[in-house]
Amino acid sequence: MMELRRGLTGTRSWQVRPGEEHHATTGERGGLWAGRNRPPQKLFGVGFSAQGGGPSGRYRAGPDHDGEVARTLLDGVPEVFGDAALAGGGAVGNEIDRYDPALGSPPDALVIATSEGLGDGYQYVIEELEGTNPGQGATENPRVRSDMVYFRTRGGGSVFSTGSISYSSGLSANGYDNGISRVTRNVIDRWLAADV
Repeated sequence: MMELRRGLTGTRSWQVRPGEEHHATTGERGGLWAGRNRPPQKLFGVGFSAQGGGPSGRYRAGPDHDGEVARTLLDGVPEVFGDAALAGGGAVGNEIDRYDPALGSPPDALVIATSEGLGDGYQYVIEELEGTNPGQGATENPRVRSDMVYFRTRGGGSVFSTGSISYSSGLSANGYDNGISRVTRNVIDRWLAADV
């Protein structure tokens, strides 16, 4: 059995009710993984960066797109992709995650794509703000972005993170003939070939 409780910190769409912060099974306090010394960046290479609304964004080949592994994963994928999707018109939207080694992302992870085209309806997460101030939207804060990363694990596996809740809504665009479907297929093919 797994129990998950929302804590009192972090960006959230609703407030926890009194008595609902602690787990019923263990009495432990719920909340953000980072508060338990298990930041998502360590596990997935990316962590919560922003949440928002308005038109969704798209991906552009990232800073590490030119290496051998990244070229394999991006084979047949245009430089800009994910610009058509069922959710908000693009594959980058709703909640987005970014690569950040300062927060625990593996330094050897490959950022194969990063987002563009998000507006100020996407706001920086409050758990990383030291105070409220203007300029926290996607057009002003470079940390408000989605990064697509790939990395190998110590145990011989690998992790592929899309950095966007809306990613899957881009799979069916253009009859599944699009960059989102292609990069997904390339990753799965790599895993099936046991070339993690």
